[in-house]
Amino acid sequence: MRRPNNNPKLVFIIPDIQEFNRDDRMNGVLFSIKSSSESENILNKTIIDILCFLTVIIVSSLWALLIFNKTAQTQEGWYVVYGNMILQGKVPYIDFEFLYLPLYAYMSALVVLIFGDSLLAFRAIGALLFVSIAVIAFLIFRSITPPWIATIGSLISVFALQGDVFFIFYDYHSVFTLFAYLSIYFVLKAILEKYKGQDDKVGKYLLVAGIMCSLATAIRPQSGVMMLVYFIGSFIILHFLTERVRLTSRSIGCFFVGILIPALLTCALLIYAGAFSACIEMVFFGGTKGSISGMLIGWIHYIYPGLIFYPLVLVPLLVYISLGRSDKNISVDKADLALCFLAAIFVVICIVCMFSSLEMSMNIAQYHPVSPIGPSWPPVFFILGCTTILTLFLKSVIQKFRNEDIISFDLASLFIGGSAIVIAIGAATSGPLPYVGTALIFGFVLITLLHRCVELPRMTIKRGVELLSIVFVTFLILTIVAPKIVTPYYWWGSSPSPYADAIYATDVDYFRGMELTADEKYMYEDFEEKVNLYLGSSDEMYCYANIPIFYTIANKIPTVKAVVPWFDVSRESTIREDLDYLKNNNPKMIVFNDHTIYAVYAHQELYGDKSAHYDLYAWLLECRDDPSSNYEVVSTYSGSYNTYLLVLK
Repeated sequence: MRRPNNNPKLVFIIPDIQEFNRDDRMNGVLFSIKSSSESENILNKTIIDILCFLTVIIVSSLWALLIFNKTAQTQEGWYVVYGNMILQGKVPYIDFEFLYLPLYAYMSALVVLIFGDSLLAFRAIGALLFVSIAVIAFLIFRSITPPWIATIGSLISVFALQGDVFFIFYDYHSVFTLFAYLSIYFVLKAILEKYKGQDDKVGKYLLVAGIMCSLATAIRPQSGVMMLVYFIGSFIILHFLTERVRLTSRSIGCFFVGILIPALLTCALLIYAGAFSACIEMVFFGGTKGSISGMLIGWIHYIYPGLIFYPLVLVPLLVYISLGRSDKNISVDKADLALCFLAAIFVVICIVCMFSSLEMSMNIAQYHPVSPIGPSWPPVFFILGCTTILTLFLKSVIQKFRNEDIISFDLASLFIGGSAIVIAIGAATSGPLPYVGTALIFGFVLITLLHRCVELPRMTIKRGVELLSIVFVTFLILTIVAPKIVTPYYWWGSSPSPYADAIYATDVDYFRGMELTADEKYMYEDFEEKVNLYLGSSDEMYCYANIPIFYTIANKIPTVKAVVPWFDVSRESTIREDLDYLKNNNPKMIVFNDHTIYAVYAHQELYGDKSAHYDLYAWLLECRDDPSSNYEVVSTYSGSYNTYLLVLK
């Protein structure tokens, strides 16, 4: 009989640098000898990572697939029109007003060029964006926490991302978020590599981070610039806190080279198009959102409605005072994974049930805390995030002066949390703190607290904390999703019917593959019929206010400068110029969405003088209501706000 070999098998595994010792060096090659049992543990950890990774993809994909082709609100499609105008040879800033940097407009033009005028194509790309953001959030959190905690954090973040009533899968907020999260991830990788003493990849990571940050700035300038300033500030702060993450001048140089690559290419293209000075003037000095101080701190008073929840700020403070004194590696526990996967399955089942039962969605939506000026969850988590960061920073400073080594988790958490706060502030330049801006804070608060709580000495307490946390996260996700099912989109009183009502197909080319509500189907089909009846190939049309989707359906491009005459994306001077043009040229067709005078007054209070917008709105009312005007109403589309189709007499 053959004797069994009881000796462990020897395998070569590239280890972490901290695992090396003098005996592990042979012929200049570093290696570690591990037993087969250790190898199996590594394999098991890899499998667990893959399972958690796939869980994030499956759950986020499920939600995206359920809704990406449902409903088609009239306020959608701004950048489709911008893309069409670019493909027609129009230059942003010269031929039409555009108050953003040009990257997203040209990305939209590329999508139109490849797929044509198809809302479904944009929605499908948006669904991929949504899932990609979930994956990047998982990778960010996985850098510092076990996979099951990272799964919980990324899922709550991605569902919070779409919690806003104005969220559209493919809009510039989503693209900015993707680039912003990627920049955070690569800076984080650089910090952790530097902490471990591995300098080889630090410069490469910072180069990519700089490129991503620059691309984010090209999508949303005010937020991107704030992120850039924060990254530089964080390098300085981390340099002060510990020698282990002090970056070399070469590494910092790589970061700025990354920043410059997209920036210089953009400048070159703008100079070539003769639009550089016009771009700078429109984007940075347009003043449509009021003063700089108003943009930076105007959101603060919006957090007051959540005061009832503010005692929660004590939670991270108490946790960090009592726990987290070591940087020990948290083992992967089967019970932890079981709870995580069961919660994910439960969330999936609940989402499917809510999607098929409007009554169930409405019942759950009642538990979504809402103040008179917006949802309460974003300001609550913003305050929790700020408290967590402040506690981490003070703890790190104390350790610095005590000559104690600051643990990697604290440093990484400090950077992630600060990045999340900066994104939130950058997203709040037009009003309250939105879900889309605070999404990463949701995940950050939960993963930092869970990471500390699993260090609790007693298993019963630990399990209780984990169970309560997972139940809370599940509740949070469901209370964010339910209102979206009931009200998919909302803009100043204008909202479509629930997703459950979107069951109708249409022959309108732009909406091929989409499922519309009965009202949407009637409106778009009737509009296309009226266009064929009244509008010739050379006739002009005008759409007011934020409904450029009708240009796309009619296969027209705007002849005015303000493509979207909405209050914070168009300047007073441009609106005045367009009004004079309209009065003198009388477009053959006008699509007029009557948002009521309240919207004018509300935006005037927020951003200052809107007299030109008021005059434009008054002229449109005159065209609609005055029998002596040059226009007659040929169709009225009912909704929260009526939309009127006017034709030149």
